[in-house]
Amino acid sequence: MEFFRNLDRKRRRHVAFLDFVERSEDALRELDATNDRNWGFRGAARSFGPQPDVLTFSTPDGRTIKARAQIAGTLNTVTGTWQWAWDSASINRALTIAAGKTRDHGIEQRMDRLTTPRFAATPIEAWGYCAVTCAIAGAQGAFTEASGPGLVFFIFDNAVVTSAS
Repeated sequence: MEFFRNLDRKRRRHVAFLDFVERSEDALRELDATNDRNWGFRGAARSFGPQPDVLTFSTPDGRTIKARAQIAGTLNTVTGTWQWAWDSASINRALTIAAGKTRDHGIEQRMDRLTTPRFAATPIEAWGYCAVTCAIAGAQGAFTEASGPGLVFFIFDNAVVTSAS
């Protein structure tokens, strides 16, 4: 009987996690729409400056937005493997703070996907993990960049807008 109680608890935790991911994705879609409405993010070029966590968006209408960037994780699209930023030795530690908060949240809430360093994932699932990181960190948005054999999933916050001259 104990086996079935444990199985039921595990199932409920999994359903709660999936609900959390879905709510995080919904919130991120809303942030994306707000960012585009306020700043014209669609079509904006992105670049990093000399500081690894400073991101610059240059919009088509000439505005510049500087924000603090963090990496949630990476997805190797060849192997279909997600890796949390907090587990990667190749990612600058300054860029992994939000991912570390996500791991801590996973420990507190017993959400295995947030505490397992690497596992199989699709690009859609990886975007969900990025959305969760965005929600936990209270970030303003997220995006992906192609890099080598995969994708890097970024979040950003503390955005400051400079109007076009």
